Amino acid sequence: MDPTNLYIKGLPSNADELYLYSIFSPFGPIQSVRLLKDGVSGSCTGAALLKFGVTEDAELAIRTLSGNKLPDGVVLDVTVKTVRS
Repeated sequence: MDPTNLYIKGLPSNADELYLYSIFSPFGPIQSVRLLKDGVSGSCTGAALLKFGVTEDAELAIRTLSGNKLPDGVVLDVTVKTVRS
């Protein structure tokens, strides 16, 4: 399990990569973002994968964002990605 790989749930259906970068980049450099999209509509399924370069940045993002309401009213569930998530 890589502690820099995050699994994010609770995203709005109109979320895109820029949305994720705007929320997570204040915590540190992001190596990759993968929005999970519906195969038919192409809209966000509400989940994404994001990788930070440094464990401490990922941990700070989890502590700060998970379960807290963002300015747009969204509440995210942010965890370290496991084999099952």
